[in-house]
Amino acid sequence: MMNRIAASDRYKGYMVIITCDRGYESFYLMMLADSLGLKYCFRVHDAGSGVGIASRYMGLCDDKGCIDAVIDKKYTYCCFVEKEKDKYPDYVLCHRENYNPFIPPSPNSQHGSRRAGLISFHPFSFRLIRFPLGNGDFETLVTNLSNDELGFTEFKALYHMRWGIETSFRQLKYDDCASFMHSRKKNVAIGEMILSMVFHNICTMVLMLLAEKAHQYSAHHALLYRISYSDLASTLRLFISGRSPTITIDKIVRELLITLQPVRNGRSFIRVIVNHPFVPFIYRAA
Repeated sequence: MMNRIAASDRYKGYMVIITCDRGYESFYLMMLADSLGLKYCFRVHDAGSGVGIASRYMGLCDDKGCIDAVIDKKYTYCCFVEKEKDKYPDYVLCHRENYNPFIPPSPNSQHGSRRAGLISFHPFSFRLIRFPLGNGDFETLVTNLSNDELGFTEFKALYHMRWGIETSFRQLKYDDCASFMHSRKKNVAIGEMILSMVFHNICTMVLMLLAEKAHQYSAHHALLYRISYSDLASTLRLFISGRSPTITIDKIVRELLITLQPVRNGRSFIRVIVNHPFVPFIYRAA
């Protein structure tokens, strides 16, 4: 995607900012965006979590726990920079399992001379930002945007702009049944995922068409009302599959307008984190 954006004439004259969630935390993607001349803003694991890119820079926090600093290091595969951190404080060891074409291979990645002249590295710098959230937690971002291009407070608004992507993924996984595949074969699982994405686009288009009716309903009431996406997905699934011949387009519109839900601003729930359970193969014994 970044290669296409950099080669396209469509984005010339615009400042493109690539935003990614914690699943894309990678030195390679940061170096790739920087080499292509693109601006990026990646969400990474918090500096206080003990894992990830920002974990080694917890000492840069101020009295409030915030960080706004430029990290300038040399990245290498040489193992001696980790064993002798005091001797090589400006080096960062990268694991060989995480292939990065920007970092040159090191002749002493496992064994070899301890001489610093044999250490091959790739210099790279980025900006590390850590700021508090409303619930007391902290958010950590890495970017190549300077303070003049984007201020400290504007990063919060930038991250908030991509929250619609998180909502779409939640709807795709749970309401559109993309969390569990019906097959363990790779090709079939990819096909199911593509069908789930197509179905999500259909539901979104219908939702946009019904948004005007929901707005008219809200105009005569004190609260702002919205259409339930889960109810819409369940109804359209029955309509598209043909399992219920009584469902028509008019009936879908009428039922959805009945199930309008009020928008409760500031409402939040505690996130329930459950580990993935073991999937048994007992059914194969039958």
